[in-house]
Amino acid sequence: MKKIIITLAVVLGLGLTQANAQTLSYGAKAEANMSNFLLSKWNSIHSNMGFGASLGGFLKIEFNENFALQPELMFHFKNSEMETPNIYEAPYAFNYQYWGAEIPIYAVGQMKLGNGKGYIGIGPYVGFGFSNKNTTIDIDLYKKMS
Repeated sequence: MKKIIITLAVVLGLGLTQANAQTLSYGAKAEANMSNFLLSKWNSIHSNMGFGASLGGFLKIEFNENFALQPELMFHFKNSEMETPNIYEAPYAFNYQYWGAEIPIYAVGQMKLGNGKGYIGIGPYVGFGFSNKNTTIDIDLYKKMS
């Protein structure tokens, strides 16, 4: 993990030192997401999709008209619900909420398409989870239970 972070820092640092003659642009991003659980071993538990959102920003360093480097910082909120069957009553539902951040660094290929541009990007990212809670019974899944 340390090697990956150091490599990303070196690549980004070299890119920024070479970027003084390049085109820099930046902006904000907002996204919507839907998330649920895939539970292959528990056929009796059903997961319902929940809505969430991502907010963040990016810095785009264009080296030429066909290549750019784009680091981002995105904060995520994801929400989902799991239902367990109850043969005597209605199914019991557990609500889960996740807060986290991702730092992707994309190598972006770009080309002119008519009056605009087409993009394709690939690259690694590092993700951090801040909070993962079962809100139904108020349990933080990141904290050790005693």
